[in-house]
Amino acid sequence: MLQQKHQRRLKRLPRPLAKICVRFGKARVDDRDDALRLLHQPWEGPESYAFWVFPPAKKRDFKTYQKLHQIKIPEIYREFLLLSNGFQAFDLDLFGMSYGMLKDPPLLDRSGFQCLDLSTANRTEKHSYEVDPEWLMFGGRCYSDNENCGYFLSETGAISSYLEGGKKVQQWRSFERFLASEIAAAEKFARMEYPEEWNQVDKDMI
Repeated sequence: MLQQKHQRRLKRLPRPLAKICVRFGKARVDDRDDALRLLHQPWEGPESYAFWVFPPAKKRDFKTYQKLHQIKIPEIYREFLLLSNGFQAFDLDLFGMSYGMLKDPPLLDRSGFQCLDLSTANRTEKHSYEVDPEWLMFGGRCYSDNENCGYFLSETGAISSYLEGGKKVQQWRSFERFLASEIAAAEKFARMEYPEEWNQVDKDMI
């Protein structure tokens, strides 16, 4: 169950994220390593949770991270990372600044629970979507059984989703509208993939 300290933390998130986390926060909550995990999913694995809310990023880390990795994080996404340095909902991921990648030299560290790394995605995954190389890839989700879509931020703040190969799926002018749309799509996909398990979740929360 959500304690008051969890509720305060979730209420700082953008409204679509706060709303769905509070909705499912009646289920199991685990806050080890300062990463808040909500709704255990044993059907996917012993450490699988529907939602992961990571600790906020530190303001001082942005300059170091951007210089090390030669990327620019737009203000709209910086503001989000200062609330949660990465996020996961269902099969949707929003990337953050992994603490191992703030070191010089940077090195991915999987010894603890942390977000998927922004710089790694932009260095190794972005090219397969064939988008403007100046755009920031900041996340993605399962689009179908055999396709993923990636999320991209332009320098003007436009948010777009693309499939690999360069096919545009959707565009948003508001980060909050983007979140509301994609969280709903990710939940729909999760329920289609495991209908019996999610029906049981609904029953347990009544």
